[in-house]
Amino acid sequence: MNQIKQYFVSIGPRRFIGMLIGNLIIGVGCAFFKWSSMGNDPFSACGMSLSALTGIPYGPFIALYNVAFFVIQLAFGRKYIGAGTLVNWFGLGYFTQGTYDFLIQLGEPQSFLSRLGIMLIGVLVICLGVSLYQTSDTGIAPYDSLSIIMHDRMHIPYFWCRMFTDSICALVCFLTGGLLGLGSLLSALGMGPVIHLYDEFVSQKVLRHRLGDQTVSS
Repeated sequence: MNQIKQYFVSIGPRRFIGMLIGNLIIGVGCAFFKWSSMGNDPFSACGMSLSALTGIPYGPFIALYNVAFFVIQLAFGRKYIGAGTLVNWFGLGYFTQGTYDFLIQLGEPQSFLSRLGIMLIGVLVICLGVSLYQTSDTGIAPYDSLSIIMHDRMHIPYFWCRMFTDSICALVCFLTGGLLGLGSLLSALGMGPVIHLYDEFVSQKVLRHRLGDQTVSS
């Protein structure tokens, strides 16, 4: 108990709340992506495809889906486990599904322009959530840790490690009849610069923290 208490004292309430809000925002963004029917990011697209294939609702499926990734993280990247790992693991799927269930009640977007607009909103929302979640520095999601572990152990640039894991997800999504589209391409190529801008102008100012800092004002 003392270790858990010390952990939460070390990260502080500001970073913990930032992590929670970041994951909620990511879930909303993923739901907008799904609502647009223009393709999700590779990880979400793969999860949605396998969820539909197995008949397991997306929320509990993502929790099960992450078990295999967590085993690898526990074995090779234990230092990346924290509160953010658990919230992303067990909460993100439900955040996404709950928001999507609400949005779909408003009807399905019909025109290309409306779907494109919804997808672009999804991009901006997800990037803000990822920025808050990562800048909080409170633990990495099991899937996100894979590319970092590969980078640490194989000394391959992170970009190529992430591209490899995302490509595997995209391939599985394609083979299982999932939806890949413009949103998937935009996620792979365009989200990095937007997240960086959010980091610099929003998250680091709000959380008073920079990823990797040792001293934090909470």
